[in-house]
Order: sequence, then C-alpha cells, then structure tokens
Amino acid sequence: MKISLRNMVIGGLAIAGAGLAAQPAAADGWPTSVKGTWQINANNSTGTLVISTQSTATTQQCQKITGSLFDSNMKGFYCINSGRIVFERIASGVIQVYSANLSSSPNATPGTQMGGSYASFQDSQYGEYNFFATRQ
Repeated sequence: MKISLRNMVIGGLAIAGAGLAAQPAAADGWPTSVKGTWQINANNSTGTLVISTQSTATTQQCQKITGSLFDSNMKGFYCINSGRIVFERIASGVIQVYSANLSSSPNATPGTQMGGSYASFQDSQYGEYNFFATRQ
C-alpha cells in the first residue's frame, strides 16, 4: 500500500483537529473579587489603584466597582465571567477611561495582574496609552 505525503498531512490535520475540538473553552477561573490595593503603571506614571467596593449582585455578569486611582475617585465595573475590568477616573477636568483584562498567565496567580490601555481626554493629552497593575 502506497501512502502519499498529501494523505499523511490530511490525516494528521484531521486527528489534530479532532483533538482541538474536544478541548472545552472555559470562561471561569477568574477571581470573584478584585477589591484591594494594586500598584499601577500608567504610561510610566506609577501609583496606587484602590478598589474599595464591589457590588455582590449575583444576577449580573458585571459588578460595579469604586475606589481611587492616583488619589482621585474612580468607578467602573468588573466582569467575573471574563476577567474584564473597566473604570474611569476624572481629576482636574481630565477624563481617563481604563480598560483591561486580568492575567491568566501560567506564571501568575489568576487575578493578580491586569493589563490594558486607557484613553485620555484632555486638551494637551488626547490619546490612548498602555497600563498594567499588580495586586499587592
């Protein structure tokens, strides 16, 4: 029986595809709470993000959070089923909207890091910038 390279490749792809399809994708595993103190680096400005409250509504996928960022008030939400976090900071007429995902890195405990970007709305600083934070 003669086996061509083409048939071997197609057979290998079929086996690999069957193995991939059998692996479930899960959105769980994210921490139920993000409350606490985080060290943040936002476009090379370092400081503290404090998430002091988090709603406990069990009927919503995303929960309201409040606290402070760089000593200014912040509010937003955290989605416990996806690890997505979004919050805004308004200080001295500057509006900043932060959007990130919690870490799922194999080298970090889930939920101890976040990374994303923030949009700044100020006459001298319009734009989008990167940020990351680590839970203390």
